[in-house]
Amino acid sequence: MADIDKKTVDEIDEEEELTIELELEDGTILECMVLDTMEFEGQDFIALLPDGQNEYLVYGYKEHEDGIEIINVEDEELFTRVIDEFERKFEEEDDEDFDDEEE
Repeated sequence: MADIDKKTVDEIDEEEELTIELELEDGTILECMVLDTMEFEGQDFIALLPDGQNEYLVYGYKEHEDGIEIINVEDEELFTRVIDEFERKFEEEDDEDFDDEEE
């Protein structure tokens, strides 16, 4: 289970940089920034950016009392659709940020 600073994912403030410690199978701990979350096809997904890297990771997740459970997305077709949806969201946010700068 990942430590997400005792907040539920729904409590993420858009201006706040929320981090999460992700433990890999080999025991390595990655400090990751939470880029975004979304519900897609009835499941919850999270996009994480590991510290010092420029490519983000995508996982499923479930919230529990003591944190969140990170879940690998085993279905490659679903994984591809989820990444495509995150990419659309990120592009829309970039477009909105650009429009705000022009005003």
